[in-house]
Amino acid sequence: MSFSAYDRCRLSLSGHFRYNSSADGFWQIAGSHFSWTILLKRVKNHASRIRDFTPISDKNWKYLTGKAYEYATFIHDVILPLLARSHRLSDSGHTFIGHSLGGLFGIYMLLTRLSSFDNYILSSLSVWHDRARIFNMKATFSSNHRKVFIGVGAIETPEKSQIRNDMVRGARQPQRKLVIEEG
Repeated sequence: MSFSAYDRCRLSLSGHFRYNSSADGFWQIAGSHFSWTILLKRVKNHASRIRDFTPISDKNWKYLTGKAYEYATFIHDVILPLLARSHRLSDSGHTFIGHSLGGLFGIYMLLTRLSSFDNYILSSLSVWHDRARIFNMKATFSSNHRKVFIGVGAIETPEKSQIRNDMVRGARQPQRKLVIEEG
């Protein structure tokens, strides 16, 4: 595999080891080459993860929510340009990886910040946040197609495991939104 003059980056907001390993395996199978993997995570502060990854303010939560716009702006206006200057990144081919609330934030980025990433790997999306109101948001249209991989475990349902929200149903919702708004 040869290196290009400009590299692509993979931005991961998921600190979960097994998820990052799965994403790495997916990209090895797909044959994609990334010279830089950028991990932005907030393992030490659970409250900031909830604040930054949720697009809609929800007063029913213990922690502050609804600051995804500010975090997306920070990634788009600060992080990506900084990486482009310091690591010779290309203008396209970048991948966003998110799990759980990171997956919710990935859907938010996909709906509102199309120029930031071309590929998305999202698993166990927490689209249930605030009763899935993220899908009431108007999607930004682009003539450039994005590649989106959404994964979820078959038993990630209240009936089959000890979880409150149906992640399988949640994984199907983005496709409906994106196809309806595009067509």
